[in-house]
Amino acid sequence: MQRYYLCSVGKVYLSHGHSGAWDNAFSGNDVCICKNLQVAGCWVTGPSAGRPKATVHFLGGAFAGASPQLIYPLLLQTLAKAGYTVISTPYAVTFKHLDCARNVHDRFNGCVEALRGSGQGFLVPEERAVHGVGHSNGALLHALIGAMFAPANASNALISFNNKQVKDAIPLSLGPIQAAVGDGNVEFIPTPAESRALVQSAYRVPYTLLVQFENDAIDETPEMTRILSSANPAGTSSVVLPGTHITPCGGDVAWQVGRSFSPVDAVALGVKAVVQADIRRLGDKLIGWLESHS
Repeated sequence: MQRYYLCSVGKVYLSHGHSGAWDNAFSGNDVCICKNLQVAGCWVTGPSAGRPKATVHFLGGAFAGASPQLIYPLLLQTLAKAGYTVISTPYAVTFKHLDCARNVHDRFNGCVEALRGSGQGFLVPEERAVHGVGHSNGALLHALIGAMFAPANASNALISFNNKQVKDAIPLSLGPIQAAVGDGNVEFIPTPAESRALVQSAYRVPYTLLVQFENDAIDETPEMTRILSSANPAGTSSVVLPGTHITPCGGDVAWQVGRSFSPVDAVALGVKAVVQADIRRLGDKLIGWLESHS
């Protein structure tokens, strides 16, 4: 019998299809309706059907990373519907990248432990792989995590990798941002050169996919691809997809058409279709990658 489980903060219940019959067992035929479950400071989206194939640790970009469940909903839901538990770790913007990498790594592990300790371990099976997926600054953080901690993820997918100097990364608002989050620092810690050297010497993740978009002026994927492939050519793959630096962001936003279909409606729906097609194309590429390394 197929059953459905409902997730809320700290609790999971299963319905047998009639009111009053709830339990917390789980089988491969159960269907998840878990969405944006907050656990230990992370956001958890469960798979849409059956036992999770693997766990994905998602990290968003520098400013988008503070609310990944709001900025990346369609991408996260696409991965969850494909059978993966997605744990998104929010983080605040900081110039101290090593501290940030350590913080999100520890919080992800804390979330996994909290799930397993509260009867929700079926969302993060111990025998299943853990994969890292990061966008922009989140890609940098996963690269640093891969060089700092063991055991390493089974694989990483680094999207729109970016590790520029402060003046190049945030040139239009350098002063206010530096004052707000720089903690007195005028450059990232470690510097981009130091981060590249650390990754080149200590990165342990056996398989890495690097995703670049066709129209992305601040992307540094080719440089990171060169660094990773120099040490592990067989385990490093790269792909270029249609889109821009912000392609991974966005969701299935409803557009309310007026009483009569207007040119504005046509343009809005056309843009929505293109954006969503790009996100789903990225999702399909990531799913194919995860399937081959889980």
